[in-house]
Amino acid sequence: MTLKEISKSLENSLIHDNGFQYELYKYELEELTEEFKASLRDDNDDYIFAVSANDHEVAMVLIGKSMDMYINDSAKNKLQELWNRNYIKNTTKLIPVFAKLLHNNEIAVTGVKVVDLH
Repeated sequence: MTLKEISKSLENSLIHDNGFQYELYKYELEELTEEFKASLRDDNDDYIFAVSANDHEVAMVLIGKSMDMYINDSAKNKLQELWNRNYIKNTTKLIPVFAKLLHNNEIAVTGVKVVDLH
């Protein structure tokens, strides 16, 4: 896929409701979940999420500090809950970064820290 196609696929799934592909999660992300959990602990993040794209399909996993795991739509829903009003803004900023990583055959991974503003 071209960089532009990857970006569009990510936008369609992460911002619009184009959905996710469970088989892609199984194929590309599932075997990496232990590494993601280790990174979450090492970096002391509250959450970590990873995204993959292949053949215009997207998969996503989000893991919390308590090692609760969310896959695809449930991951997106949890991230929307965490980021609330900033979900679109944050996701829009991350899509180009993620697309470049994916275009270079890397998995896009980022940690999330939750800040309570109350």
